[in-house]
Amino acid sequence: MTERNPLRSVVRLVAVVTGSLIFLSSTPTVHAQSEAQGTIYSRFGLGERVGMTSSRSQAMGGGALATRSDRGTNFGNPAALSDIFFTRFTVGFVRNNITESADGFEDSNLASGYLNAIQISFPLLSYKIGVGLSSSPYTRVGYRVEEQGTFESDPGTGNMTPYSVTFHGNGGLQKVSTGIGYSPRTGFSIGASADLLWGILEHVQSTGFLNPAFDDGIVVESTRLSGITGTFGIWYRQTGFLTTAKSFSGGATLTLPTSLKGTRVFSSGRAGTADTLATIKVSAVQLPLSATLAVAYQANARMTFALDFLYEGWGNVTSDVAFPGLNDDGEYTDRYRFSAGVEYGGGSVSDAFTRRVLIRFGLYLDNSYVSP
Repeated sequence: MTERNPLRSVVRLVAVVTGSLIFLSSTPTVHAQSEAQGTIYSRFGLGERVGMTSSRSQAMGGGALATRSDRGTNFGNPAALSDIFFTRFTVGFVRNNITESADGFEDSNLASGYLNAIQISFPLLSYKIGVGLSSSPYTRVGYRVEEQGTFESDPGTGNMTPYSVTFHGNGGLQKVSTGIGYSPRTGFSIGASADLLWGILEHVQSTGFLNPAFDDGIVVESTRLSGITGTFGIWYRQTGFLTTAKSFSGGATLTLPTSLKGTRVFSSGRAGTADTLATIKVSAVQLPLSATLAVAYQANARMTFALDFLYEGWGNVTSDVAFPGLNDDGEYTDRYRFSAGVEYGGGSVSDAFTRRVLIRFGLYLDNSYVSP
C-alpha cells in the first residue's frame, strides 16, 4: 500500500477546510430558522438532545462508537479519524412521523424532515493521521400545539367569540466540529476535536380571534447562544480475539463542560408586526460534562455487535436565565443513554448485490435531562 504525499495532503487540507467552513458555517442558520415540527418535549430546556455521528451509528441504536468500517467514518470518537484511507463526504437527512393519541380524542399525525448533518473526512497519512469536519445538531426545538375555545365577548347579548392560542417553537443548538485522530501504533488511536456550539431557540405564542373587533396578538421569546468546548477520545482494537477471524474494540470519549453566552429578546404586538420589548444579556448557560464508553465485537467479516453507554451531568448545570422543564428541585436531571446494535452483511465489490447489502438493527434507552 502506497502512502500519500504529506505535502499534497496539507495543501488539500487547507483548500478543503476553507471551503468546508464557509459552507458549514451557513448551515446552522438555516437549521435554526427551520420550523419543522417534532416532539413536544423539544419545548423544554435547551431543546431535545439529538446527535448524528454517522448513518451506521443511527441504524445501530445511535451508538456503535467503538466500531470501524472501510465504508464510512466514525465521527462519534475523534480518535477513530485516524482509521481512514479514503476521503469521504456524508450528508444526513431525517424524516419523522409522529402519532399522538389520548383517550377521548382523535389521533394526531405529524410528519417532518430536516437536514441532520454534513460531514467531511480525509487522511493526512493513511491509517495514521486523519482529519474530520462536521456540522450536526446538538439540540433541536420543533413543536406546535394549538388550543381552541370561546369566550363571552358581549355580556349584554351573550355573544361568544371563538379564539385559538398556538404555541410553537423552532431552532436549536448546532455543533460544528474540527477533529484530528492519530494512531501511534497499530490498533490504538487518540484524538481530539474543537467544538463550536451556537444557535437560536425561539418560542412563540400567538392568539387569533374570529371577530374583527379583536386584534390578533403574538409574543416571541428568542434566545441566541454560542460557546466552545472540546472532546478527547481513545480507541483500541485487538484482532485475533479468541480466534483469528474475530476482533474486539473499545473506545471512550470525554467532552468538557462549557458555558454558553448570548442574548434573549422579548417581542410582542399584533400578528406579523411584533416590536422588541426588551433585550437581556445571557452570560452563563452551562452545558455539562459528557462521557461515553463503547465496546464492539466482530464475530466474523459479516457480523458486528456493539454496546454503548453515555452519561451527561445535567444535574450540576446552572443558568442565569430561565428555561422550562426543571424538576421539583429546580434543576435538570443527569442523562443516561444505553444502546445496542448489530450489523450483518457486506462484502467486496465483486460479490453479488445480495451479499453486499448491509442489515443493521439497534435499540436504545434514553432518559431525558428535563422533567416536564
